[in-house]
Amino acid sequence: MILSQMCGVIAQSGGGGVPSTTSTSTSTSTSTSTSTTTSTSTTTTTTAAPVVAQFNFNLTARSVSGWTDITGHPHTAIRSGTSNGITLSTRATTYWTNLAGTTAVQSGGEETANPSYYFPQNCTLDYFYSNQTTCLSGNEQLEISGLIPLAFYTIELLGSRNNANVPDATRQTRYVIRHNGTRTTLSALDVKGNTANVATMVNVQADATGKFWIGSYGNNENANSGYAYFNALKITEE
Repeated sequence: MILSQMCGVIAQSGGGGVPSTTSTSTSTSTSTSTSTTTSTSTTTTTTAAPVVAQFNFNLTARSVSGWTDITGHPHTAIRSGTSNGITLSTRATTYWTNLAGTTAVQSGGEETANPSYYFPQNCTLDYFYSNQTTCLSGNEQLEISGLIPLAFYTIELLGSRNNANVPDATRQTRYVIRHNGTRTTLSALDVKGNTANVATMVNVQADATGKFWIGSYGNNENANSGYAYFNALKITEE
């Protein structure tokens, strides 16, 4: 399958698909001189909805309905959670560069929901971040496991930082995804004041062990933009 990616504003229907059901019926009739017997059998085939996993990064758990909290500073300990059988885990604490002892922030993102998508307010508000301008292959900060081996997924990444105390015109973050032998860097996402955009990649293939990895770094278009942000993440089985 050809790998494709889309970044920035795209249309989204929101949530997982609805199961579709196909029914087939067969009828048979048997006649004799004294009686007629009719029997009917019905076969129903149900297609399961795609698996959707949703994660919310924060310093203190928000307990948003439908979202799994990943909570606490990732530079001090491994942080993890499981959503619909898919597990997200931060990786080595050394892969996160703290600023003043902080890599998780409560209420530092935008205070409104992302209206173009369906990330609720309590997902846009908080984030993990790392003060870095590179992310080496093998040093991606997040591991996703519990996936169907070699199956394909769509990833949607939200980064948002409120305008307060951000002197730059923009604050851009790049995301990288290492998946089944391929490493893809997405276009930069401007997280400053962001309530309308996400970074999206389709056809992300899990490896033979049912895993892929996600990293982030500041785009560094100016001196104050070396920040990588993770506010929320949605993974959808294709």
